[in-house]
Amino acid sequence: MMTHMEEQKFIQAIQFFKSELEHLRTGRATPVLVEEIPISAYNTSSPLQQLAHISAQDARTLVIQPWDKSIVNDIEKSLQASSLGIPPVVSGTEIRLNFPLLTEERRKEIVKIVHAKAEETRVRVRTIREQILKTWKEKEREGEISEDAFARLQKVLQKKVDDTNQFIKDIMLKKEKEILSLS
Repeated sequence: MMTHMEEQKFIQAIQFFKSELEHLRTGRATPVLVEEIPISAYNTSSPLQQLAHISAQDARTLVIQPWDKSIVNDIEKSLQASSLGIPPVVSGTEIRLNFPLLTEERRKEIVKIVHAKAEETRVRVRTIREQILKTWKEKEREGEISEDAFARLQKVLQKKVDDTNQFIKDIMLKKEKEILSLS
């Protein structure tokens, strides 16, 4: 049987993959795209999410409502200086970010990035498998587990790898569909 720590390695690989995909700009405006942008306010730098409420008004518009209305201009300046490439629009005490539609060419580029990140995750899963097999092989050599038990563990491990790879593929295809269907 696989240990909890061994199982966790597969879960962490999937979580990392999901996290990587969340930070891709797919044409849909989501708060995760801006929440970590550093904002210079109060003589320090803090992530935007610590200074304001961020919400998606629709698929292409984010609304940023600072907790302290006196830092609206600080947030605006930091957003303009960021690599986001979206000009902030200040209206009263809130800031709007209007994301343009992605071109078909850009969507295809993003899909390629999604596929590359999926492949990186599959490589990570294979590496995890090899590390676990190495540990088990050592235990077999030391007599902690029998040859039969090792063979059974290999089958269990391969099933886990296959299931994890299928899950990665499902996530990738769902993200691809989302990217290509946005308009």
